[in-house]
Amino acid sequence: MGASVVMTDREEKLLQLVNKNIEANKETIVRGGGETATELMDWNNRAKTAQVALTKGPFDYIIASDILYSSPSHAMLVETLWQCASIDTKVFIAYPSRDLEWEVRSKGVDPVPPDERCLHKFTGLAAERFDSSIAQYYPPTEPRRGLTNTEPSLHFFALTCGD
Repeated sequence: MGASVVMTDREEKLLQLVNKNIEANKETIVRGGGETATELMDWNNRAKTAQVALTKGPFDYIIASDILYSSPSHAMLVETLWQCASIDTKVFIAYPSRDLEWEVRSKGVDPVPPDERCLHKFTGLAAERFDSSIAQYYPPTEPRRGLTNTEPSLHFFALTCGD
């Protein structure tokens, strides 16, 4: 495929694990004409995100998973995505709702569970910079055999820079 991939996280320990996986798959990556890199990146560190954006970006695709759990960081996340994007960039984000969502609903504590507030905040901020849509929503599943918890619901977002 020949893809150039940059994987980021704010935790050094997680990047060490990613680097081990890269090393274990090095032959396959090279044979496919690809290259990989990892970067330590915290969205709240503007200098670092700008450096990654300038030296590695802009990116054709940004694929992210499970990054919307902290509402206070959403503004910096949107800014980071914007810095790393070009007019042609497509951003895909997968977000699993947590069990807390269902706990809050069942106890009637708040009519808008934390996960939904989190999603609304992010989509509002993202809409200021990107054309966005919820590409897909998968409701939670029933517990699998032998498990007591339901699988979380999943939200998939697609963002583009638009015209």
